[in-house]
Amino acid sequence: MSRTTAAVVDWDLAERVAIRVADRAPFGASHHLDGLTAEFDDHTARAEDLVHATTGLRALSGDARARVVGRADWIRANLASLQRLLRPLFDRMADDPDDEPSAMSARLGALELGAMLGWMSTRVLGQYDLLVLEDEAAEDQ
Repeated sequence: MSRTTAAVVDWDLAERVAIRVADRAPFGASHHLDGLTAEFDDHTARAEDLVHATTGLRALSGDARARVVGRADWIRANLASLQRLLRPLFDRMADDPDDEPSAMSARLGALELGAMLGWMSTRVLGQYDLLVLEDEAAEDQ
């Protein structure tokens, strides 16, 4: 992570705030999560078959993959995606030494981002996924 990327948003604070907001919601650490992986794998394969039957299309990268995650892992994945998505913008900001963000603005940005992701994680997960990969390796998706 570049100096500017870290300076614009305090990513560690954003993660802590998001997880704290998410943990206030009912079922924050639900025991149901453990049993979902096998069931979700079955539904993913079934959905892939239905798409193929309807469209005739198959993924060139192999079988569809999905992962069941809890709120904290969902938050961490989205923070990582946001860092990758915003890196080019933050790197351009580094070209202007007079435009260096203050430590206070980095913390305020973290509070806003953390509150937003924490709240979003309490809603229907999967509807707000932001997946920005570092590379296009199928096994990383």
